[in-house]
Amino acid sequence: MKHKIQTLKLTFMMLASIAFMGQASSNTYGNDIVRPTEVYMHEGNGDGNGHIQELNVDYRLYSIAKNDVEGFSEMISGSEYFLYPSLREDINVSMIARATTGEMGFEFFTGEVPANHKGDSVTFFMLSDIDFNLRESFDISINDRLLLTFNSNEDGTLSLTNNPGKGNAEYVLIRRDGNGDGIGAFRLTVPASYLKKGERAKIRFVGHKKNSNCWVMIFKATDALEHMKKSVESAAAFVIKQKSNKIYVDAPAHFEGKRVYLKSDGKKSGEKVFKTQGELAKASFTIDAPKKSFSIVYDGVEMAIEFPNGDGILTSTDIVGEYLYHYLTNNNNKGWFASMNKLYKPEFFKSYDDFFDKKYDNGLVSVMNSSHQDIAWVDRPEVCIILRDTLLLTPVLRDAFVRDDYGFDIEDGLMLREYLERHPDSKDGLTTLLNKKLISVGATYNCPYEDMYDAEDQVRQLYLGKKWVKKTFGGYDSKVYWNVDVPGKTLQMPQILKKAGVDYMIISRHAKGMFHWQSPDGSSVFTYSPGHYGNDLLYLSRDMNQKKKYAAEQILFWEKDFEGNEIQTPLLSSQDMLPAIDYSDFIDSWNSFDGLKDTEGTFKEVFLPNMELMTVDEFLPLAEKNAKVDTIMGERPN
Repeated sequence: MKHKIQTLKLTFMMLASIAFMGQASSNTYGNDIVRPTEVYMHEGNGDGNGHIQELNVDYRLYSIAKNDVEGFSEMISGSEYFLYPSLREDINVSMIARATTGEMGFEFFTGEVPANHKGDSVTFFMLSDIDFNLRESFDISINDRLLLTFNSNEDGTLSLTNNPGKGNAEYVLIRRDGNGDGIGAFRLTVPASYLKKGERAKIRFVGHKKNSNCWVMIFKATDALEHMKKSVESAAAFVIKQKSNKIYVDAPAHFEGKRVYLKSDGKKSGEKVFKTQGELAKASFTIDAPKKSFSIVYDGVEMAIEFPNGDGILTSTDIVGEYLYHYLTNNNNKGWFASMNKLYKPEFFKSYDDFFDKKYDNGLVSVMNSSHQDIAWVDRPEVCIILRDTLLLTPVLRDAFVRDDYGFDIEDGLMLREYLERHPDSKDGLTTLLNKKLISVGATYNCPYEDMYDAEDQVRQLYLGKKWVKKTFGGYDSKVYWNVDVPGKTLQMPQILKKAGVDYMIISRHAKGMFHWQSPDGSSVFTYSPGHYGNDLLYLSRDMNQKKKYAAEQILFWEKDFEGNEIQTPLLSSQDMLPAIDYSDFIDSWNSFDGLKDTEGTFKEVFLPNMELMTVDEFLPLAEKNAKVDTIMGERPN
């Protein structure tokens, strides 16, 4: 099996569409636009200040909302949306309303209104993303009574166009995504007369009938306020720099007034008090840079690191109970530098709760590297052919010949036809790689709109795909039909595939899962759907801790589809015109991860299944062997 792969160091265009752009904005109350306290999101200045600014945002946002009530506790009805970014990396499932038919909305329960609440109103706090481009109207009802109607404004504010309940809606914009839409928080103020003390309220969002895709999302975060509170009370982030014979320390702005001192190689500095300068709290010390050990002590709390090589250099990440400790230090001609962070991230420890025994260690996590290819969506067909050659296949073939631990999946035979026309001398090399299972190719000519064609056309897909590939490349027998993008599945396709010797199908834009898709004659193919073909990549593109957390969560997701404890967990790395990605560090880090510390600092052993890189030719037979999945039959219209 394989566990490493080379990569082109390219940034993929689709991921840019969800990149955070870091803008500040204003918000509104009532029928007129007003501008309450602004919360700025600073992108960092390249010297490690990113976590400091993250804590600054938590503090400022909590300062605004600390007397609010948790806005979400349980979804009642409506549509969900997955994988859109919220303020928190661990929260990405939202409820979504659109201004389409006048009926597209969602309903949910809030947290409990405090039994001892004495005010005339209650403000509910929710993590939210919102469309600032189309800006149509949405109604909000409380306990089945219309409260207000709002729409968003381009500048990041809200306007209330109807307010029969005398309520308030405010959007706190933290940053914008690549489309200019908002990532932030929604605060809804409701008169006490709408509510019952000690009980949850029922809230409904619904878009007006505007035949528009305009949207608003509320994320399913039950602890939005509590999470911020604990971060404000206990998290810390420091950027430390040496200049000449001094060491300068930057901290979050709300550390102003905290007492702080340093210990470097056992020597203690004098005690200082953090003072605010702009968005940072600062202090400086006359003390030498460390070689063996270093500590920063603030308000009686100590963060300490040791340098195993005695050179003042360290990169370390540790999970200790609810906290993630991340240390990065360096020593160069500009002096010594350190970034020291204690971040409130309880989700990481929770991710491994189920792996403290050996229940799952007989399974396998399979990373599959692919690239979705339309004939001409990214650009004109001629340009796409060149891109497939230069960005994808030529680097894949080059790297596959220099290592045995390789794996890459090509969706269809058309890609190989195009490549052969441009590189006729590559036939023998492709034949070698296919038959060594270092690459694979799908069974059809391209990825067709099945419901556009009659039966003969569907069969010819396999003649021009599987049959041509087998004849051209030394008998390689394609067993997998890829069709992850276009919607529409025909009733007879499993029967056609089975008669052609194709046993497996990979689709998407379909419910995430594994199942047998059956034709009326009883023949079926084992089918895998990742939900959307690009879903896994969104998580596999994050930092190492987030990647490992996601892989652990996926094991638990796929558990239901397998007998016993030999769970086959797929991670599909795919997106439009995506070059091959190097997952070797991820796979090595996963396979070497053996434990973490609990809140008391006690080491707890973790038992994870092995992770490998493989092609779908290898993964799908393993998955089918122990799968306990449903059989479905029918067609899926476009």
